[in-house]
Amino acid sequence: MELRQELQGRSKILKWSDCYDVDYDTPIKNLVCGVKDRGYLKKPELVELAKWKVRSGRNTVKRVKKNSPADIKKFTRAAFRATVDDSICYLYNHRPGRDKGLRGVRIPVGSAILHWFHEDRYPIWDPHARWSVQLDKSQYKNDFERWKAYVEFCRDKAHQYEVDMRTLDRALFVCGKKNC
Repeated sequence: MELRQELQGRSKILKWSDCYDVDYDTPIKNLVCGVKDRGYLKKPELVELAKWKVRSGRNTVKRVKKNSPADIKKFTRAAFRATVDDSICYLYNHRPGRDKGLRGVRIPVGSAILHWFHEDRYPIWDPHARWSVQLDKSQYKNDFERWKAYVEFCRDKAHQYEVDMRTLDRALFVCGKKNC
């Protein structure tokens, strides 16, 4: 992975991040303190986040709504306590009949949950952002390997350019959306 030229440097990241419509984040920002204090998501909060992340994903939101409040509490609480190696696995329901994961939550929505509510820094898994870091699928065995590599790469870049993860994430998203 490598940042595209137009994103290399702190000033370039800040420039791209400034192009993001921060008002779009307001509904989710309003949830952050309550969720972090409580240590888990409630059903309406998960639905709101799914709508925010998958803007046109009606099927995803329908599936998310099928989760019970107890499952949402159980799996988000576990994910918020986990490390990068297994945090997404608590949220991602990729095999039917498993007692693991939430309906409608795959890596994109799961990454948004972690991005906003986990105490550690996580980027959001988005095709525009992945374009910005030139993520090559062929280098990894599966989505989980790509996800972990992407998290580490973004954490390194945020540290290198002295920006918070939200700033980097906005820059990656906007640059990718305008160019790919």
